[in-house]
Amino acid sequence: MQVKIPVLAALVVLTTVLAIPLATHPTAGNVGLNPGDAGNTWYVYGPNAGAVTRLQYTYYNGNTGGTGSEFQDFELGNLDLTDWPTDDVHWASAGCTDATNPACYDAHPDFLQTPIQGQFGDFGFYFNGASSRFTRSQEAPGGAANGPFWGCDWNDGLTSTSFTVNKQTYTSQCGIYQRQAFGHLFDRATFSANRELANLVCPSPVAKDPSCAPLQVGQDGLTVAQQCAWDTLNGGSACIDAYRIAPSGGDGQQPVGSPDFCRAADLMIASLTPGTQGTTYTGPVPTKASGTCVLNFGTGGVPSTFTANKFRAMIRSTQPRRDMGNEFMASLNALFGATVVVPQYGTINTIGHPIVFSDPPKSPIDDWDMYTYGYQLPGPYPDHMHGLYNSQGATTYCGGLQSVEPNDPQFVCLPSIDAATAAASTAPCVKGSTTGSAFQGIGSRPNDANIYCTTASGNKIDFNTATTASFNDWGANAVDLPVFAQEVRTAALRSEGGLVNQLGQGYYTPSLTFAGQSSYTPSNSLYRFGGGDPTKLRWGQLQGTSEFNIFQAQSVWEFQAIGQIYDVLTTNSPVQPGNVFCWMCANYQTSTDSAGNEHFLVELRQNLRFQDGSPVTAWDVKFTYQNFRDAAPATVGGNFFNMLNIKVLDSTHLDVAWLGASISYPLFMGNYVIPAKYWVPSDCSFSSGSGWSCTNASETNPSGIPLADGTNAVYGDVPVVDAAKLDPSYDPLTAGTLIGSGAYECLSVFTSDLGKLGTGCAQNSDGSRATQALGLSAKLFLQAFLLSPSASDPFAQYMRSFDATWSTGSGVAAEKGQFQEFSYADQAKTGTVTISDLASVGACFGNSGTATSGCNTAAYTYWHRSAFESTPGTISGEVAIVASHLDDALTSPFSPSPSVLLNIAPYP
Repeated sequence: MQVKIPVLAALVVLTTVLAIPLATHPTAGNVGLNPGDAGNTWYVYGPNAGAVTRLQYTYYNGNTGGTGSEFQDFELGNLDLTDWPTDDVHWASAGCTDATNPACYDAHPDFLQTPIQGQFGDFGFYFNGASSRFTRSQEAPGGAANGPFWGCDWNDGLTSTSFTVNKQTYTSQCGIYQRQAFGHLFDRATFSANRELANLVCPSPVAKDPSCAPLQVGQDGLTVAQQCAWDTLNGGSACIDAYRIAPSGGDGQQPVGSPDFCRAADLMIASLTPGTQGTTYTGPVPTKASGTCVLNFGTGGVPSTFTANKFRAMIRSTQPRRDMGNEFMASLNALFGATVVVPQYGTINTIGHPIVFSDPPKSPIDDWDMYTYGYQLPGPYPDHMHGLYNSQGATTYCGGLQSVEPNDPQFVCLPSIDAATAAASTAPCVKGSTTGSAFQGIGSRPNDANIYCTTASGNKIDFNTATTASFNDWGANAVDLPVFAQEVRTAALRSEGGLVNQLGQGYYTPSLTFAGQSSYTPSNSLYRFGGGDPTKLRWGQLQGTSEFNIFQAQSVWEFQAIGQIYDVLTTNSPVQPGNVFCWMCANYQTSTDSAGNEHFLVELRQNLRFQDGSPVTAWDVKFTYQNFRDAAPATVGGNFFNMLNIKVLDSTHLDVAWLGASISYPLFMGNYVIPAKYWVPSDCSFSSGSGWSCTNASETNPSGIPLADGTNAVYGDVPVVDAAKLDPSYDPLTAGTLIGSGAYECLSVFTSDLGKLGTGCAQNSDGSRATQALGLSAKLFLQAFLLSPSASDPFAQYMRSFDATWSTGSGVAAEKGQFQEFSYADQAKTGTVTISDLASVGACFGNSGTATSGCNTAAYTYWHRSAFESTPGTISGEVAIVASHLDDALTSPFSPSPSVLLNIAPYP
């Protein structure tokens, strides 16, 4: 999923492997394993009833150091696991080698820190293309137009096109000049190098393919020469990379009078010169002051259109984004020789959600100009470009679907980027094998001239070519300014066993491989796992939350909580993210229809239950996915832009159709599933044979919801989500509906309703009952979804739960531990319960231990479980056990073998 750090602008992929504690994590010194190292074992089952059954989240102030920070509390022994990359001050490579100092994570004997790896992240500056500083800004169709106060309309300049599909933004030459000037004011490479960060030139992690130079051997992407070609007024000067002539000699801020500072002055002057496309400026055109290149507007000084309409910089208070924002602000003020920037500092909850991410009717469009953004972009491909830069994500401003928190909050609506990202989103292969003509004017890929995939319906542009084209169009228009991805190192107690280092993420992931106490005895008892309680994992959260409403949640901290409560249809390997396999589903088959559209025929596992005990059905999946697509296109539905209609075949089978074919569709299928019963309108009712029906027919037959192929959405047997529950004010934690089918559940910890499901599992710093808005020192408590002693349904537990006591005791209680039950039903240990397994146990039905041609001694011994027999010693109920798992699979379409899925725990 793309997780905004705002976070979730759109879901790319979710990894939800849940582990059990088995052994101490091997170490080299106190540095953990790389993702691909032997021993970095991951599991496809859990939680373990004999280990961690409780999760305790503690929320902090957003800082990575100092009083009140997550890392200070970790050093005090109050956390088992952190959720954010560590600063280099904790690394041995930065000189922190004192083993007695708890701030030296590499040296401290009781801590474990992952090796450095490139983050699947993107941090930088983006701008508000609908701001009154840069365009004729409107808040609604036909509304009054304000601006552009900074003398240049970045967009098409026609207020009549706003809020229509014809709106184009970031297109004018003067706007390109101004944004290129911003780029020259900040030395991204030096800023990153000074902090051991990975410098970015493209809006994509350098660890992904394609990317931008410097490229690895065989990696596709843009060369330095192509980046330098973006710079419109190069003046014959050398270029060392995108919008940079020379290093700053210090940090990010380019010094006054430097080559880049002077280039920024040239570009700003060009943007304000009459005759430049988009220029609206009527004041004195500035010149450059001799020796400094500071803009000189003449005797009147800087015109009031700039000083009275200051550039509103939204700067995150966490480092290094605070330094990044301050240095950019200082450069821009220096360029004008006056204060033209007004900063506002804050967190995702103070400047992110309420200002930058939100738009009408939640908040105004014109209330910010620049934001120090951050995205987490898991998954194997840079397939987030459509979600973040295609005009479909810019809410109704460019004719898309209404969203109060759009996926494209900077309002990028560029036809060239739309074309390139649309092509990438339906690319059926990564690299083609057919040579063809150039795409989007960039010529063949730098490292591979073959640019088309060959399919039954003809040649299709390949993913790398289309994505590289989108990078080039984005860069030539200077849409925004990516600065860095973090060099990821994450920390945990060495006494925590079963840790998994995920590629591009470290120990911190949207859904952790939860473990438990290892065999390591800490040198200081302060650092015992769980604080001495091996059933509790204490997980630090860098900062708080605003929303647990899944239709509104966006930040990584929100999804780290609700991602344990809700479960996903498919998932992927944490060390080979391109390997996607069924999680809630037993299997899926793909096919292509006559229109060239890809279909996923999905079969659900038989033992799926929501935490309230109700079955998970194909109608729940359809309700979830179609409403995510249509009602939350900027958040959980962000990857469903090409999903067409879903057809439910029966309660466990459904057909999901997509526009064309894409390498990303298996990843996009991995979204959360929510229980429709808590989200449908109040007049709707459910039939186990036909799905949902509503008194108000328009709720199951909505009109005018366009799909990617030009048709309209069809609901039919599921309704649209209740409008009241789409509102950001709807709090499922307070309403008692924070209920899913995930491995952990929300049960009240308060005396008045102790143990009640879906509510009461969070408390404020003073111990009082909390809402979904969790602030400093608030806590969230989740408990493992295990079989209750009073349960009457053996499947009323997590469908991959681990319990070594399975088949002991009697009745329903004997079926606790669904992984053990699945493994038992899979006699051949292929990873799938087949008809052969059922035939084998069926042949032993009624057998009391006497060998027969159909049930030999070995078969009887394997199948015989007294707990399931009406007459002890005579096989009977075992047949029903196996039948209840027929066709279920562990990792379909892959074999659960380490030779196929690298580092997966051996099965069985």
